[in-house]
Amino acid sequence: MLNYQSPIYYEQNLIDSVASTLNPGNPYIQLPSRLPQRVGELALNITEGAKNDYEKVKMIEAFLKDASNYSYTLKNAEYVPQTRDYVDFFLFDTKRGYCEHFSSAMTVMLRTLNIQARWVKGYSPGEKISTELTNQSKFRITEANAHAWVEVYFENIGWVPFEPTPSF
Repeated sequence: MLNYQSPIYYEQNLIDSVASTLNPGNPYIQLPSRLPQRVGELALNITEGAKNDYEKVKMIEAFLKDASNYSYTLKNAEYVPQTRDYVDFFLFDTKRGYCEHFSSAMTVMLRTLNIQARWVKGYSPGEKISTELTNQSKFRITEANAHAWVEVYFENIGWVPFEPTPSF
């Protein structure tokens, strides 16, 4: 049994809020020491002209979801060579993958912009199997519902989920 109340986010509050930080000790902007520079350059190019942090987040999310840039696949995602960075390999070479590829890429690109982001793995809501008279719903959640997404921290709001994977 799980009780859950879906949070409500108001877009204007997100627009007015700050998600970036210049604190180098903040764990939510940390990056691998060997991250190729072109990953950050891509994030800067995608977000050029953005007026606020929320707009930057939405621009990167939209870029990754755009089927003309990347494709979703569970079967044809390539193994990343040990000599390559996982996100760089996805963004510039294979350009195809599943939720872990898309969410990792978004998290890392946001962090290159000093936007506080975290990679989250869990489950999608599953299949609704019944609604009882008590306003409670039952869902069937299986391994097929395993999923990864991104959360961004906005001041005075908290962690807000974003979905860069095209199939969701």
